[in-house]
Amino acid sequence: MIFDVIVVGAGIEGSATGYYLTSRGTKNVLMLEQFDALHTRGSSHGGSRITRRAYYAAIFVHMMKEAYPLWEEIEQRSGKQLYWKSGLLAIGRKGQPGLDMYIESLNENGVPYDLLTGEEANRRYPQQLKLPSDCWCIYEADGGVLKASLALKTLQELFVHNGGQLLDCHKVTGLVPGPVVTVETDKASFKAKKVIVTAGAWANDVLKTTGLTLPMKVYRAEVFYFKVEDPDAYSVSNFPVFVTIHPPVTKVASIYGTPILEYPGLL
Repeated sequence: MIFDVIVVGAGIEGSATGYYLTSRGTKNVLMLEQFDALHTRGSSHGGSRITRRAYYAAIFVHMMKEAYPLWEEIEQRSGKQLYWKSGLLAIGRKGQPGLDMYIESLNENGVPYDLLTGEEANRRYPQQLKLPSDCWCIYEADGGVLKASLALKTLQELFVHNGGQLLDCHKVTGLVPGPVVTVETDKASFKAKKVIVTAGAWANDVLKTTGLTLPMKVYRAEVFYFKVEDPDAYSVSNFPVFVTIHPPVTKVASIYGTPILEYPGLL
């Protein structure tokens, strides 16, 4: 059998790719995952991730105009709630290049926001925040939480419901280009008219037999949880997702967090 498309990697990018291929009429789509389908080794697992319209790059803000309706469509088709709206607080400092980039990107895309001093943010969230006086914050109302693992599982289920085939525990060991592409795994060999590689941190491992190398560097994101004295004060209805603002040229990683949603009593 020759598949129309093989998607290599069933993380959030691959699962979304498979879902949209099959929902838009592509037949005979195979998705391959080297680990189990809902493994915890990639960037797509866990109970929660932030989502937002506010970014330093205008293209990201523009992309989010499309992303929010697409998540709503997936919720409607699956009957599952994946997104919790809480608002976003992006925290920076006045005169900081990153803060100006956020403001310019939001203005360029016509996204409404509130610009708050540190004192104003503290008054808005008196139980939760004690920001320094030199802080400036952007509040964006549509920020919120996406249930990461549930979103991944939902996309995979919709993909299979649409007629796609998902094979996990199939590690791709080689790609042989040609009019028909051969995809070798540690268990079998498959052929397809087209191959889409969405392997994340393992992309160069998948591509090595083609002679292609992507200029990418893999980073590990550390996750921490903090027990709070008043869980209700940090609930989705009372506290926003938040992110610290750093311009990309500084190579300083942003810190982000969510309200209590994943584990009771833990922020």
